[in-house]
Amino acid sequence: MAIKQDKNLVRAPLGNTGVTHTMKSLNSVKNKGETANLKQFVLIDWLEFTIHHEFSVQLVNHNIYNNRDYVDSIYLEQQVYQLFNDLFGISSNDIVYDKRGRNCYTELYYYKNILCWTSQDIRMGFHFEISGQGCRLLELLNIDLFFLLAQLKNYICNFTRIDLSIDDFTNDYYTVSKLKEYLSNGQVISKLRTYYDIKSGVVEESGLLGNTLQLGSKAGLIHITFYDKLLERESNNYIISDDVKYWTRTEVRYRHEKAQDIVEYLIITRDINKCVKGVLKDYVRFVEKPNNDTNKWRRKTAKWWDKFLDNIDVIKLASHKVYTSIEKKKDFAGISGNKGDGLGNLLGSTFKGKYIDATNIQRRENNILGDKAEAYYTSVLKKFPFPEIRGENFMTEDIVWDKIAETGLKIRWFNDIIYIV
Repeated sequence: MAIKQDKNLVRAPLGNTGVTHTMKSLNSVKNKGETANLKQFVLIDWLEFTIHHEFSVQLVNHNIYNNRDYVDSIYLEQQVYQLFNDLFGISSNDIVYDKRGRNCYTELYYYKNILCWTSQDIRMGFHFEISGQGCRLLELLNIDLFFLLAQLKNYICNFTRIDLSIDDFTNDYYTVSKLKEYLSNGQVISKLRTYYDIKSGVVEESGLLGNTLQLGSKAGLIHITFYDKLLERESNNYIISDDVKYWTRTEVRYRHEKAQDIVEYLIITRDINKCVKGVLKDYVRFVEKPNNDTNKWRRKTAKWWDKFLDNIDVIKLASHKVYTSIEKKKDFAGISGNKGDGLGNLLGSTFKGKYIDATNIQRRENNILGDKAEAYYTSVLKKFPFPEIRGENFMTEDIVWDKIAETGLKIRWFNDIIYIV
């Protein structure tokens, strides 16, 4: 099958500059004559997930020198095309191939702002990165994003990031400057420890090009951003309807296990508004000025913040803990977890569920493929030393692992990333 080359690679933006509404929302903003009628719009603003390999053993080549499994390049290409077609209805003729790598991925396939990073290394799977513009493109292709999330649950899929946003055009609640004022006055209570007050402009010119308040680290599991979207649009020379007088974006970024949790809520509720405001209510509270009480926790919530949250129930995302102990079980040799790359993406293939008890020999039948982070009991390893062979300079650990497995001793394989490569 011919592969198209394109030197003008469309890259995902570093930020959400250029992200706008669905076409339906755009028409609403363009056609309505009164600002009061614009109200709020909600949207999925970014989506990243990794789909892991599911295929027969015959398609895997094992390299004994680095103890890794590799998949055939033709099969890999076919799988990418199949995923683009099954998930998005995009034909292989429209997909561009680029031989470039990132974060241990070695190849890139993409259609406009829908990117798929992959590698012949079986650990890597298929990592999809869909920017805000990519999400709007999917909507133009008549893809129901809620249905897409539910469809992905049919795969061995790990959600690594999802951004949900609310665009407010009313000025009934807050501006970014108002939020910053409350912050500087000590009128904010939050589970997030750090904040970033970001302003941008042009040297020797008055006025701002951007005004942003961020709560939490960008690398954290929850990251909240408030920014003046109208100012950002105007400073980048976008044509804005005269009807739009105010435009404040509130965005919550969910990563790794928090992304997994919020996707479950979205599939069930199909309610972005509830998912954003429910998490905001759990993580941030703007409060009134103190009277004589120095305890911020007893202060009343600011009326405008309560009004914005609109009586939405708190959503407390589950905390992920290690499951059932094997400490006192005699038929176990140790435990293991998954390895991930620098972005926390899973390497290798895995199974559905929290954990599986299996021997090292039973890995393939349970789809526990690729390099894992095993930890064996010292008492077990002492009973199974490496054999000494004259003239042999290398020996894979599997020789010992399989000997242990032949005795029936199991590993508890946890479906969590515990080791960053």
